[in-house]
Amino acid sequence: MAGKHYRTHLVSDLGEAEIGSQVRLAGWLSFKRVHKRVAFAGLRDGSWTVQVVCAPDQVVDVPRESCISVAGIVQQREPANEGHAELVEVLASGIDVVNPAAPLPVPPDGDPDAAGRRRWRYLDMRRPDFGRALLLRARVAFVLSQWAAEAGFVSLDTPYLAQRS
Repeated sequence: MAGKHYRTHLVSDLGEAEIGSQVRLAGWLSFKRVHKRVAFAGLRDGSWTVQVVCAPDQVVDVPRESCISVAGIVQQREPANEGHAELVEVLASGIDVVNPAAPLPVPPDGDPDAAGRRRWRYLDMRRPDFGRALLLRARVAFVLSQWAAEAGFVSLDTPYLAQRS
């Protein structure tokens, strides 16, 4: 991928205004449905997920959760009004596998037990409900920190004064 821009847009930036434009997206392969003549893949980049339409040979051997880069043209999703929130999809002209995923110890859409969640924390963070909780926590911490600074409080990080564990 040397010399290429790995991303021109975030998935959440795609909308009706981008229909017909050439884009390059990067993220994780969240799902794939391979048929004889066409394949559908989900590209998730942390902001949203978009459906990618491609040739079956482009994704058939790519494991789920692999890091991929997709170049293609944004088009209106057909049928546009069948309960899908996404109005656009990407017709892929090329898919590059940036880093193939190793076999996952837990399914990314499953619900592992508490011990599995602790052991595979970095995979658990990819789940949508956990991601929303992390974003909420970060926003609350930011707002509280901003309020404290405006109220004249000083935030100090004193690792030498903390008790050693």
